Amino acid sequence: MQTLQLAVLVPLIRNAVLRSRELYADGRTARWENSPQNLQHLFDTYSRRDSRAGGPLRVHPPLKDRRAALTDARNFFTMGFWEMLGVGTLVTLTHDLISLFLSYSSSLPEDAVAVLFAAPLLAAGVGFSVWREAIRSSVTRTPMSVKRAGLGLGIGLALGAAVSPTNSFAFYGTGISPFGVMIPGLMLLFVSGFFIIRWIALVARSWMPVIANRDRPVPIILGTLIAISIPLAIWLDFALMLSPMAHVAQTMAYPHQPAVVVFFITVAVMTLGQPVSVVIPLLLGLAVVPLIGVAWSHRCAVRSSAPHWIALDPLPADWLPPGPNSELRTAIRVGLLSAVGGTLIAQILLAVGGSATTMRDIQVIAGLGQLVAAVLASARTRHLRSLHGIVAAFVAGSIVLLINLIGWRLATGNS
Repeated sequence: MQTLQLAVLVPLIRNAVLRSRELYADGRTARWENSPQNLQHLFDTYSRRDSRAGGPLRVHPPLKDRRAALTDARNFFTMGFWEMLGVGTLVTLTHDLISLFLSYSSSLPEDAVAVLFAAPLLAAGVGFSVWREAIRSSVTRTPMSVKRAGLGLGIGLALGAAVSPTNSFAFYGTGISPFGVMIPGLMLLFVSGFFIIRWIALVARSWMPVIANRDRPVPIILGTLIAISIPLAIWLDFALMLSPMAHVAQTMAYPHQPAVVVFFITVAVMTLGQPVSVVIPLLLGLAVVPLIGVAWSHRCAVRSSAPHWIALDPLPADWLPPGPNSELRTAIRVGLLSAVGGTLIAQILLAVGGSATTMRDIQVIAGLGQLVAAVLASARTRHLRSLHGIVAAFVAGSIVLLINLIGWRLATGNS
């Protein structure tokens, strides 16, 4: 099944690349001639010979698309459904094929190595398209259009995982149908496609003031793609293992429980029952990558005109790079204040309770401090409130736990 998918996807992707390259060549030629009239006349002359058959199988784009590209640059920037469906499918197929290959031929941790290939592929495949759309949105002052792309990415991620041979081997011979735990896992991948697209769009919008004030935007764009690969790697490693792990739990520990219940038990164990939870680094990565962009934009000198590389027509005469907009310092201050309050309460509890105070008490105080910090940071900021809340909660919780863990060990004599 995977071979069949690759046999279909590879020619379609090749044809799509060839069609897009031809459209870009038309656009550049029209710009060099300072007028699209010559190419327009050529396309009008041969338009009667142009066949509409072929669709995705075509190597050359239809003449109507080539004519439209001469005067409307939206075709160069808009993200397509099929484009993202191919990216999502290739990501999950690549992850599974690498993992399966390493499981037979190497002592390396196959899941970790597979994620190191799949996450950058997902970041690049989605990120470059999102950056194009973000630039178009910034210049034309119109909203970004990512809904259809999110739908395609979600379907692609789920489609690739549905025919995973790793899942087939994990489920083979257990005597229990895998569909009960596979369906929730596939639905989670489908929904995550929407979230991934919107989050990368948020990252691009946050970093747009930085690149719009630079003559060389490529290093910044590549840097953001590397940064977003880290949370994506954490998420892929978690999401693609859920269904196999849930089926193992269903077979060995909960054979008589409903499959949906077993799936959510597995989610809870994999997120909360591990020595190092994936929740904290995942949430922190989701918040930090865009917030660094808006913080960096404050250090950029705003230029008085558009950089030379922004050649999207029509470019408004009064267009200026978007200004910085960050309240990260507010979130950090709120987190520090909450940490001070939580630390004082914990120290009072240690002074009064002494050895009767447990580590669970310290954790509860840290949790309450995180909650207070998240609520206050979200209330005091106007933009990216949830991300500021995550940063404030992390600052408060980490400081309270670190300081009071030392105090608890000194007060109780535990090492």
